[in-house]
Amino acid sequence: MNPKMRLFVVNQIQEFRRNDCSTVCEMCREPLPSNYHVDHAIPLKQLVYLYDKSFSPRVLDDEYNYYAGWREFHARHAKLRKTCPDCNLRRPKWKPDSATCAICNMVEVLSPSGACYPCETRHT
Repeated sequence: MNPKMRLFVVNQIQEFRRNDCSTVCEMCREPLPSNYHVDHAIPLKQLVYLYDKSFSPRVLDDEYNYYAGWREFHARHAKLRKTCPDCNLRRPKWKPDSATCAICNMVEVLSPSGACYPCETRHT
């Protein structure tokens, strides 16, 4: 993922941090510690992947329009949430070929045991 992608949405993340009143982790439902994380329910790498797939190569060559479009795409499609550091860091990493949970439709990665993380629905 291009490191600039995160920089172009940092204001949206800071605004969420200022305005969201959640006091519990959205993954484990435990009280949030003071060092909570702001996480993307749909992983940021997946959002970038989807954004890149939506553009023709001609548009990708125009850096200004590419990043301006990314900022707008993120504002429309990102679902930010507060999580405790443990839940955020133990969440499996998304890859383009990852399995998708049809039950929760928010989690894109299955654990090695075949359970969706974090909805824990068993898949066979």
